[in-house]
Amino acid sequence: MRTNIGILALAMLLAGCGSDTSGDGGGTIHTSGDGGGTIHTPQTYTIYNDVYGQIGAGTVGAHAVSMPLAGTLQYTITNRSTTTPDYWDVAFATPTEYSYLANGQAWQGYALSTDVSTQSNSAAVLAGDYYFVVVCRNVVEDCMFSYTVLATY
Repeated sequence: MRTNIGILALAMLLAGCGSDTSGDGGGTIHTSGDGGGTIHTPQTYTIYNDVYGQIGAGTVGAHAVSMPLAGTLQYTITNRSTTTPDYWDVAFATPTEYSYLANGQAWQGYALSTDVSTQSNSAAVLAGDYYFVVVCRNVVEDCMFSYTVLATY
């Protein structure tokens, strides 16, 4: 009888009916977040598409972006100046970091590019609210640009 139980246990283990190291004890492998074995396939969403912007020399422009899940934020900003190229700092900032910037304090951003003209960049971010921020570095002329912002989650 002992041999039959050992063979039965071995057969169950080889068939995948034995212990489960992934966590639910029933042979189901959970590969992501919801606990039910569902695999979340990230999708890319256009938040802003080829939007024209113009801000004064030395000023800040910002537009809200919300991420319902952790993922990637990406921007492309293109110089639209009719004279010389414009230069700006551009990034995604949390509301706290944006308040620092708005009050003239040092700030940090995700996908920060400094003193650039046409630029693309992206960063991994957590779920939450952000601002797409453009700081015009021109001394005299307004900054003129267009931008696209994508979110993947």
